[in-house]
Amino acid sequence: FSEIKIAEGAAMAAAKACPKDATIERDVLVDALAKLKHTIAHRKVTSACAPLNLRDPERLKKTYKPHVFRPGEVRDVYMGLDVGSTTTKIVLLDAKSGAVLHKDYLRTNGQSYQVMEQGLKNIRDTIGQHINILRVVITGSGRAAMGKMVGADEVIDEINAHAFAVGQLHPDADTIFEIGGQDAKFMSVLKGMVQDFSMNKVCAAGTGSFFDEAAARILNVLVEELGSLALQSESP
Repeated sequence: FSEIKIAEGAAMAAAKACPKDATIERDVLVDALAKLKHTIAHRKVTSACAPLNLRDPERLKKTYKPHVFRPGEVRDVYMGLDVGSTTTKIVLLDAKSGAVLHKDYLRTNGQSYQVMEQGLKNIRDTIGQHINILRVVITGSGRAAMGKMVGADEVIDEINAHAFAVGQLHPDADTIFEIGGQDAKFMSVLKGMVQDFSMNKVCAAGTGSFFDEAAARILNVLVEELGSLALQSESP
């Protein structure tokens, strides 16, 4: 179906509704185009929304520092893997304290197997002699296939993984919004238990990949800069 067929359909609709022998005066058309040009040149993009304001800016500060292992130090750890459509995340938690000893955030770039292999290889080469992995749990859109590859002890869906983490870290929270690479999710939780959830099915608008592409192609900025740019807007 040619892309011009839509415009052709609009012209057909105009022809059907147009009275017989009706014409548009050239001067009227030129004047209308001049007004449109003036409006576009002098328009000011505004919205009815007030400027964004963070209630707790401190929460956005990155305070994580990787654990520096002493010579001969060995820690028991739990490994968590999140294989998403756009990124792969790897986390190692101390089995006693629950502290994050190591984390990695990798762009999948359509090569989930290779990226996972590289991430695990990095752990082996840098801190492999300092850790004893007790259990591996995997989540994310690629959890089923990747779980078999890495020999995961358990495979869980993202919704329950989110709920469990929030229940542990922020037990009073009752609502979770997640902007994933290929879908967006809303979750209602109670003390780490999922009460209800909803997610988009087909349309990718508002998902992580959409913001990624919009930032690069339209705004010519990194997706990581969108937050700070939004906070600078006087009329978001």
